[in-house]
Amino acid sequence: MKHLFVLVILILPAIFQNCSDVAQFAGMRSVGDPPSAAGGVDDTGIKPDTGDSDVIVEVGPNPIPSGAYKNSIQFNCGDDSVHKERIDLSEPSVSSVELDIEGFFCPKQVDNLHVLLLMDFSGSMGLHRTSRDGPLAPGNDPQAAENCGRLESTIALLETISAQKSIEDKVKIAMVPFAGQVVEDFVIEFVDMEEFYQNLSANNICRYIVQDHSFGLDPTNPGALSRERPQGKIDASTNYRAAFEGAEEILKAVEGRKVVYMISDGYPTSGGRDPIEISIDAGERLRDKVSNMTLNAILLGAGTQKAQELLEYVAGSKERVRAVASASQLADEIVVFPPPEIDPETALASYASGRGDWQDLDFTFFEDLGGGQWQYQVKTTTLDIEAGTDIQSISVRVLGFEGTSFEHRVEIELARSGVNAL
Repeated sequence: MKHLFVLVILILPAIFQNCSDVAQFAGMRSVGDPPSAAGGVDDTGIKPDTGDSDVIVEVGPNPIPSGAYKNSIQFNCGDDSVHKERIDLSEPSVSSVELDIEGFFCPKQVDNLHVLLLMDFSGSMGLHRTSRDGPLAPGNDPQAAENCGRLESTIALLETISAQKSIEDKVKIAMVPFAGQVVEDFVIEFVDMEEFYQNLSANNICRYIVQDHSFGLDPTNPGALSRERPQGKIDASTNYRAAFEGAEEILKAVEGRKVVYMISDGYPTSGGRDPIEISIDAGERLRDKVSNMTLNAILLGAGTQKAQELLEYVAGSKERVRAVASASQLADEIVVFPPPEIDPETALASYASGRGDWQDLDFTFFEDLGGGQWQYQVKTTTLDIEAGTDIQSISVRVLGFEGTSFEHRVEIELARSGVNAL
């Protein structure tokens, strides 16, 4: 018994020491233990109660005060490319704002796809005169038996998209016809692909503006449209500027992936003093103003070299422009444009605080997942809540190899008065 008593006396200090170690590992302190000298945080990462008003809401090596606002925003395939975030700073307890941005770029995505047809209705498409007093020419794509190459190519395109999409995928189609100006009474705003297909006919596709009233309304000249339109007089020329500006107008408020198919039979002959230069300017503005857009073009007929070079420049790639000799080839060519591919070297994330400058942000990663999907994550962004404006933005942008741009943007309203500015 004496030996047992001695053994207990010897091991009790070790037991108490182990209990103290376990208590500290579990985040507890023994009564009377002093706080850590390193910023008042002990080895567990928990700040002791020293009577200060800060309340800790997250346990870890870098605890976050209750006044910090943190949120994670993710862009998925098919989502709108703009996310609006409203943060209420009216409470004095909000001391900092941090946002994590991540998402997917899906350049081949069919869901939430918007397809715009830029359709040439210039006079050379149908029966026309090559000069003021010249002989009549049959045209590059006249209407015959209630059909034409432009109609066949549109049907082929829609059937190809239909074969690629699932039942749940949302695809919308629109058309902007143009000659000397946009032919406004034949514009078709974005509608579901099924509705567009049901209303598709030679009556709204196989059209052209006539140059001369003497033959424009002749029954033997189907598809002809008088220059006298509800919007005013339109000439029979080819105006790329009008086409690109019409595309910008109809696409500027559209989110998601956008693909433009332009069908024309010649280089621009109107739109300004220098139709070529003014067309390039309008095309560049379209590319700058409308993101997530791919431009494809098919040129019909002979003598289209100038137009081909112009459109290759605007589209950003020779692969995006094709030339065919006859209207019967349009349907075959419109369905073989390559899908867009992303160039990861062009990826750029930036933050605008509202002080008139942009700050580049770093990516945690930007990688190819295969199957036409790219995933990225931007390192945590701390907002400047003292900036001179209530609207700030974070942008993630990347280019395709053919010049197509893809962008996700977060627009942040830092509200102080309860008024929503977004």
